[in-house]
Amino acid sequence: MLHCSTCEFKLARQVTIKRYLVYFAFAASFLIITAFSTPLLSQAYKLPLVDDSVNDRYSLATGTSMATNGQYSVKIQQQLKDDLRHRTSSAELKTKVTNDMNKDIQKNIKQLNQKHAWKKFITNKYANFTNENYGYNWILYNSNSSNHLRKNYLQLKSPLIAFSTVFYEFMLIMSIATMGLILIFRKQVQKEFMTLNHLFYFSLLLNGFIIGSMLFEVQGRYHIILYIPLVMILGAGARILTERKKNC
Repeated sequence: MLHCSTCEFKLARQVTIKRYLVYFAFAASFLIITAFSTPLLSQAYKLPLVDDSVNDRYSLATGTSMATNGQYSVKIQQQLKDDLRHRTSSAELKTKVTNDMNKDIQKNIKQLNQKHAWKKFITNKYANFTNENYGYNWILYNSNSSNHLRKNYLQLKSPLIAFSTVFYEFMLIMSIATMGLILIFRKQVQKEFMTLNHLFYFSLLLNGFIIGSMLFEVQGRYHIILYIPLVMILGAGARILTERKKNC
């Protein structure tokens, strides 16, 4: 019995180490690709593209704006447009935008610290991130001039947004319930280590997407990426139920 317990412990430790190795491999690959993406794209398109750090700083400046709760800011966008309009070279643009966006970021963080508003800010920012009305408003905005059914579409606003919100929340609740049931009844699940391993990576994806999104500018359409891990988690639950049904 002791021998079996020791084997299980060694196997569990090997699985844990393998998880972290895979995670760090993905992280390192992402950082390397990010670092060299701008010169590679500039060479491919034969255009003097600006470093990605410019977009990152703009997104961080917008994402820390308490006035818009991390959403699109007309003021910051206009500042970026002014910098682009008066640039004479890519190097000058990068320096100008970096300085301007860094000032905005520092100003925003200072304001949040002084007002002790981080908790409220993150709550409102997450609400903006998961808001389902973005798709509706975007379609209406883009088809406003040529949409002959505009009046009907306006009348359907509430039920369409309500349906989208209910669907997203249903997916989220069902995924959390699935993870809970798998963890509670894990001893009865076939291939326990493999199932928990999948659950670990799906949860890592879900939490990583949410936490990562809270650092930068948020828009309602950005949370569509959350459906990837949510569907995977539900798929894992469906597979286990199917296997139990076959064994009964």
